[in-house]
Amino acid sequence: EVVAIIGDGSIQNGLAFEGLNYIGSQKHQKVIIVLNDNEMSISKNVGRLARMMTKTRIKKGYLRLKRITPRFLKNHGTRIKDFFHTFVYGNNVFRCLGYSYYGPIDGHNIKELIEYFSFAKKSNAPVILHLKTIKGKGYSPAESDDLGVWHGVGPFDITMKQFKHEPRPGMISWAEGISNILSSILSKYKQTRVLNPAMLSGTHLDCLQNDFPERVIDVGINEEHAVVMAAAMARSHLVPIVSFYATFLQRAYDYINHDVARSNNHVIFLIDHAGIVGGDGSTHQGIFDLSLLLPLPHMVVAAPKSLSEARFLLEYAILHEHPFAIRYPKGEIFIEEPSEEDISFGQWKIEKSLSTINILTYGDEVYEFKELLKNENIGLIHAVYIKPLDIELLRKLKNTTLYIVEEVISLASLASMVLDINAKENLNIQIHSFAINDTYVDMGTRNEIKKELGIDAQSILKVIQSK
Repeated sequence: EVVAIIGDGSIQNGLAFEGLNYIGSQKHQKVIIVLNDNEMSISKNVGRLARMMTKTRIKKGYLRLKRITPRFLKNHGTRIKDFFHTFVYGNNVFRCLGYSYYGPIDGHNIKELIEYFSFAKKSNAPVILHLKTIKGKGYSPAESDDLGVWHGVGPFDITMKQFKHEPRPGMISWAEGISNILSSILSKYKQTRVLNPAMLSGTHLDCLQNDFPERVIDVGINEEHAVVMAAAMARSHLVPIVSFYATFLQRAYDYINHDVARSNNHVIFLIDHAGIVGGDGSTHQGIFDLSLLLPLPHMVVAAPKSLSEARFLLEYAILHEHPFAIRYPKGEIFIEEPSEEDISFGQWKIEKSLSTINILTYGDEVYEFKELLKNENIGLIHAVYIKPLDIELLRKLKNTTLYIVEEVISLASLASMVLDINAKENLNIQIHSFAINDTYVDMGTRNEIKKELGIDAQSILKVIQSK
């Protein structure tokens, strides 16, 4: 038996419907699809399909008939079966696609589950078993969570039922800081819209949706749709801002390429959880976004080290009509009073005077290197813009040594672009790249993983000092 298990948040994704459409037309291909419906993806589900499944209930008078239906239907012809099936279960999208549909079934009732699974096993046609479950069943804080706080669980106080991690004094999470910036942006620029694929709580945009319900749009687990919708908005003279995790950008890549970059549509991407993310697991490491975005014509990619820079870059992106991506990590950043930044387009920042040996990096890594290099005769450059390159500054580095540090796959990275310019312009810069080799990154804290990969600031400084 082939059994596919999918959640009600995921089944609304386009790829799931492609599979449903194909299997439904193949009557000789038996598949049992278990739809685990807890009305949640990470947070509450959205969309017409979610509403349909929420309303899918059997009236009280039909409950007894529902229990005996599988056994009863075995002894009757196709027409009678279809009549009773539709009478009890209704005619829904799954039946229209050619499936025998049964549900909703109490997903916490083992006896009832065994009965329906036994029936599905004996069926010769594709079957959908619609199970109603409670996310977090058995633990009251998780059961009552409709924000997605308990979707991914870190250390927490089991008696207080509260998470232990709090930002350090004077610090704020990147996601919350960006959310605060977006709040002022939405107030200032009425043509802006924020699109998010079922990650409002993770990207700290849930509070914004309360303040701007018509302009902060959760499209469900549909990154592809979010990007195409944003491209259409841009064509209609709106300024769409698409917010998602770096690891989920890959789902939408075809549409970023064809519907945004190729058409040079004015869409802004906020890429959260960029780089090494620590405890979210191997699949959530945000190390591939640059290798996907950098080769695309028209695409601008920036990485602020501070919230002030992020604010400047976002405002710049709103006022300049081309695709623009701003990436930032999971973690904490300094709380800052709003200040004026002046960053010329494509220009890097010299954080510590240039020398014969220099380090080039971007994002909040700059702070760690700046502290570490205080007493070293080593220059420090912040690549605020990863694309386009600051070629004028690179020309000033002719005949020097340059260490490029990144938390991304080394192929199609900032270092690979600098190496290309170095060769083309014969700059004779001795370039050393510290990035992630051709491998997937496992789970661990950000600092542990960086140290293991040899791309933490202390390890790099030891390498430089040893030469």
